[in-house]
Amino acid sequence: MTYRLSIIMLSTFTFYTYASDFDLEKSNITNEDIFSPYIINSNSNMVPSGNSGSYIKPHSMSITDSGKYVLFHNTLPRIPLADDSLDGGYFLKNTETNQTTRLGQPASLAYNVKMINPSMSSNGRYIGFTYTENSRDYNGVIWDRLEDKLLNAKYPDEMEGKCINKQTHFNIYPINENFSYYEYTCDTGNKLKNDKEKVVGITDIQNKSSRVINIDIDGDLANIWLSPSRVISNDGRYLTYTSTEQMDINNIYDDKNKEIAIYLYDRIKHKSIKIKSNKTDFIHQPSNFYSSISPDGKFLIYPAKKPENPEKNIEFTESTYLSLYNIDTGISEYVKGPDDKLIHSVMSPTISNNGESIAFLSKSEEYNTAVSYGPKGPQAYYYDRINEKILHVSISQITGESVTSSDALVYGNGKGILWASSSGLVDQRESGTKHLYTLGKPIIPEICKPYLDNLDVRSNLPF
Repeated sequence: MTYRLSIIMLSTFTFYTYASDFDLEKSNITNEDIFSPYIINSNSNMVPSGNSGSYIKPHSMSITDSGKYVLFHNTLPRIPLADDSLDGGYFLKNTETNQTTRLGQPASLAYNVKMINPSMSSNGRYIGFTYTENSRDYNGVIWDRLEDKLLNAKYPDEMEGKCINKQTHFNIYPINENFSYYEYTCDTGNKLKNDKEKVVGITDIQNKSSRVINIDIDGDLANIWLSPSRVISNDGRYLTYTSTEQMDINNIYDDKNKEIAIYLYDRIKHKSIKIKSNKTDFIHQPSNFYSSISPDGKFLIYPAKKPENPEKNIEFTESTYLSLYNIDTGISEYVKGPDDKLIHSVMSPTISNNGESIAFLSKSEEYNTAVSYGPKGPQAYYYDRINEKILHVSISQITGESVTSSDALVYGNGKGILWASSSGLVDQRESGTKHLYTLGKPIIPEICKPYLDNLDVRSNLPF
């Protein structure tokens, strides 16, 4: 059985009319699931712990595709674990059992060697991180947790010896035993650059070679920005990024100094293609034009500017709209919600496999379903396209108010989202510190279940 979702697009603006098909027999999403917020950074008894805000940013490489495991960093107060008196560190939360354990580290590393900025592959097997044993030389590696072995995740690339700054730790994004991506800062001394330059590269682990991705059409290191959410497909073939410089030799903007564009890098072809662009006078910050990729490498999702002449279509009343790009067909589309209206005023959207569900942030009151409005910051939303439901997830279960949230990331399988908030959602003990949340099944005490079986209360739940 196939469910058909109609979507509207305007061919005059490179947005075409076609429909997205969902095969319900193969879908991970059912129409029986009821969810509520679930605290990630807590101990195995679900007691919340305070955290450093700089580490509480959901990234696609901090959660497995199924949403079963989440990798997070915790500072004081420590998470009390059995036979563990250490403070802080990196932890794994099993969202199915509530169990919290330390990430641990490879047996080949000395006990006093610290892992820096670890990230996790989509299946949870590989952990990418940097480390140093002498505070001078940093190594980027992938830890194969199944075989407990280390793989070199970075080799000398085209920028070797061209950075005048001292290279410290960098980010490693593990794919599998064959490939990894990496990112590090590099000051080339170019005073024309407005931002700190960074190098984004890919490593062929088996062939022991690395190459830089962000080289522009003139052969120079280009400024690019990566979304804090999902930017790499699970197989490592694609990476999406934003840049104000020209990266596609076949698609050059006439006034190249006044353009910001979304690009898609193809590892196999080793080239970037321009997907969508805007004048920089429309969106001043690259972070407002982030793109994200589906784990299966089928779709890009991003906020798109409305058509230049929308007066012929009354649907276009806002400045930005949720948009999808089909990588196989090269077709873009504006996305409609359950009410058959275009979804608008969104930030930082992410999309699951096969485009079945979407997570996004929005300040629009149109989607706010809280009993009362709290702070007017961004709210987190989960759009289940199979069942045509938009869930407003950032609602306090204590007060019923909407709360400011950030960095909504949909699971790869589409069955939930991971997001962050500094406001208490489910527990008074959260004390206003920043926490990670996922959507989980409501935890109902056993003593209450016989009574609930005789009551039709589920229809009144907010999720």
